[in-house]
Amino acid sequence: MQPYKGYFTKGTALLVHPFSPDWYVSGSVLVPGRSSSIVEIGRFQLQQFTVSMKELAEWFGMANFTGCESLRDT
Repeated sequence: MQPYKGYFTKGTALLVHPFSPDWYVSGSVLVPGRSSSIVEIGRFQLQQFTVSMKELAEWFGMANFTGCESLRDT
């Protein structure tokens, strides 16, 4: 999880299916909540885009939010 303009971004990799070496790119936007909680306010999954490295899918999922229109002007 990485801080970005008062939010946190988190990239995740989702296995395409158990016998595939490929991963879907996925990510979340989170904000600090009450009493030290973290609240997810947005999520995406790119099912048309797969990569063969889990770490790359996680990185791309996190990096994808840096250009997100909804966070850019906050």
